[in-house]
Amino acid sequence: MPLTSAHNENANRSLQHHPAGRRLAVLLVKVLVAAVILLASWYVSQHASLETLRTTIAASGALSAWVYLACWIVLPAFLFPVPVLALAGGALFGVVKGTLLTLVGALLNAAFMYALARFVAKDFVTRLVRKHVSTSLQKRLLTTNQWQLGSVFFVMRLIPLVSYNMANYVAGITNIRFWVHMLETFLGIIPGTVIFLNMGDKLYQPGSTEFWIAIALLAVLIIVPLIIARAFFGEVVHERKHHNSNA
Repeated sequence: MPLTSAHNENANRSLQHHPAGRRLAVLLVKVLVAAVILLASWYVSQHASLETLRTTIAASGALSAWVYLACWIVLPAFLFPVPVLALAGGALFGVVKGTLLTLVGALLNAAFMYALARFVAKDFVTRLVRKHVSTSLQKRLLTTNQWQLGSVFFVMRLIPLVSYNMANYVAGITNIRFWVHMLETFLGIIPGTVIFLNMGDKLYQPGSTEFWIAIALLAVLIIVPLIIARAFFGEVVHERKHHNSNA
């Protein structure tokens, strides 16, 4: 025990006297994690597809639900398009079971990406937001007001054309609290999850009444949230256009 205590004390003293070394080690880890994300994102974009995903998960047999959950936790971090995941889930598990699995997987992924963004690139992404995002939206994203932040991300979740992946990463660099982030994610993704899962369930029934209903619901999912977003972010869009016209 005395030897161990002395060793730990010496190690702690050494770290205290080398803050530059600690900062360098942290920086190297961040760079490594960022590089892995970028390379994996490129690989996923080149090789992943709906049919490949569906076939791979189906081949897992009794473990297919667990494999699907694992895909949800990991793949969105590498910018894999989540609508493809949802379509695969609908095709494999149906609407009810697929929705439950998807909601669990999406929430676990949201927590993972939130933590990843805070660890890897908070300062860097904050600078990008200040540079490239309109002042009105900056105020909403960089505020400490939890109701305002939750509302912004909730509306973003409703819009299928807004990247779920990037919303997770951006949330990680804002002041939104973890449980607020999880709540807005859960509530915001429910409509899209159910409709995309239903579309996946009917995907292999082309021409059927159910298929066309699924298409109609998908159209509603795209159009209605855009109207809501226009009302919610109206001044942001106007300001951005004004800024671009003056540039």
